[in-house]
Amino acid sequence: MPKDTGRVGMAAHLAVAQRLVERGFEVLEPFRDDLRYDLAYYYPGKEGSIFKRGENPELVRIQCKNGRLTPDGATIRFNAFNISGGRGKKKSYKGDAEYFGVYCPELRRVFLIPVEVCSEGETSIRLKSAGLKRGNRFGSKHVEWSPEYQDLYIWAEDYEI
Repeated sequence: MPKDTGRVGMAAHLAVAQRLVERGFEVLEPFRDDLRYDLAYYYPGKEGSIFKRGENPELVRIQCKNGRLTPDGATIRFNAFNISGGRGKKKSYKGDAEYFGVYCPELRRVFLIPVEVCSEGETSIRLKSAGLKRGNRFGSKHVEWSPEYQDLYIWAEDYEI
């Protein structure tokens, strides 16, 4: 059965909105569907918010994406671009949204990933909790992430909401 991309996108959209509301955000949804963001929230510009955005009030735009868990369970992948106009050209969201709201249905978890830390293609976020699997033909073992990996990846747990 083919995947219904509209339904998958709607599930991600609703999961991100629900999580933001649960966290106490005033969530806004644009009336127009040609904007390059799906949701927004009002940041009042106060200290103590879970996202340090500064002291000035602002509208923060979120593009919702469905995340796909890799077979090894260590990585979530999502497209940090869209293809519009039937021309097949990938377009980044930089300047059009501040965050990607990534919903991973296999884990039922939501992540807010800053657009500026994502590459302009398929983006991967690693799960620290999955650890590093090392193995050979006789088996494999689970090894915790060592400090030299800390700057190499976008860590999912750092952005979970």
